[in-house]
Amino acid sequence: DPTDFYITDSSDPQTDSGIGAATLSANLEDSNITLATIEAGTDAGDIHVDAAVSWNANTTLSLSADNNILINAPITVENSGGGVALNYGGSHYQMNAPISFTAGSGGAFSVNGQNFTLIHSIAQLQNINTALDGHYALATNIDASETRNWNSGKGFNPIGYYDTFTPSGSEPVFTGTMNGLGHTINNLTINRADESQVGLFRTTGSDSVIRSIGLVDANVAGAFAVGGLVGQNKGEIIQSYVSGTVSGTVLADGQPADNIQAALSGMNVGGLAGINNGSITQSHATSSVNGASLVGGLVGYNTYKISQSYATGMVNGKNQVGGLAGYTNGTVAQSYATGMVSGIDQIGGLAGYLGFTSNISQSYATGAVTGVNDVGGLVGGNSNLRDLTNNTTSE
Repeated sequence: DPTDFYITDSSDPQTDSGIGAATLSANLEDSNITLATIEAGTDAGDIHVDAAVSWNANTTLSLSADNNILINAPITVENSGGGVALNYGGSHYQMNAPISFTAGSGGAFSVNGQNFTLIHSIAQLQNINTALDGHYALATNIDASETRNWNSGKGFNPIGYYDTFTPSGSEPVFTGTMNGLGHTINNLTINRADESQVGLFRTTGSDSVIRSIGLVDANVAGAFAVGGLVGQNKGEIIQSYVSGTVSGTVLADGQPADNIQAALSGMNVGGLAGINNGSITQSHATSSVNGASLVGGLVGYNTYKISQSYATGMVNGKNQVGGLAGYTNGTVAQSYATGMVSGIDQIGGLAGYLGFTSNISQSYATGAVTGVNDVGGLVGGNSNLRDLTNNTTSE
């Protein structure tokens, strides 16, 4: 078995099991540094970054773990020529604190040999539309306030293109990787009231991964499949979140629309994702969510998997409205909702409606729920008829 390696809040010299953060930062001012777990030992072989590391030099910090890497304290690269390389042989690397590149340009980041393009500005983020299969990472927090004035008030143009409901059929979707590196996009505006699949990303393909990114004070509006982060997710979303407002606009009959029928407008609206056909893990939404049907605090319509996630925002709609998911025909595990939920038919504190193949486990809801027909503290309507006794509600 290997030995775990710790970067600690000290000036300790390097040993087989650790180094002080102050020592490491000083050493990086002079040369590239590689820290690796050794094979001899009785531990898992993880690297733990438990104290802040920063430097301003054209050098690279490489972390090589037999198992996993846990970023528990910030890593800051102040020089445009500096870099960070993560190499792990286990199942994952965990971002509990940010990795930042603060020079305003440049920098290098890689994971297991895969290089990422660092995004330093909202303009660079918008340009991802020119290469939807790339690997991207946020270099730092991004101020998106200017997007309120973009495109004649429509704001940011969601990344990717329509997947369905278009006259020409399927168009390119995002199939790459976006790693927020623990950073946020602040004050993003997307006002696409006559469009479908609206969010920071329109639709993400089955091979896509979005992780460790936050949208703070976002204002997102669309007509169908509307989510703060993703309109329709078919890939993986990990450790990501949204705050602000997400709205599904109901169009009047005959009202001009870009690619959606009025009868479908206001459907599939969620704080994080409008439709989830992929997996969502360790993610949350605190945004307020408004729509017509299939409206949820985290996801409007779920067909696959939600785990270790939650929603706390107020949710309002008409039919199949839930604090976490408006409609689920997939798995919900170790998740919860605490926001107030209101609507008319099939209204639930956790889920508005359960489909035949749905499965909810170790989950709960505590928010107040109001409605007219099929109203429940945990679930509104249920075609599944499975035992829900391992889940709880306080209302």
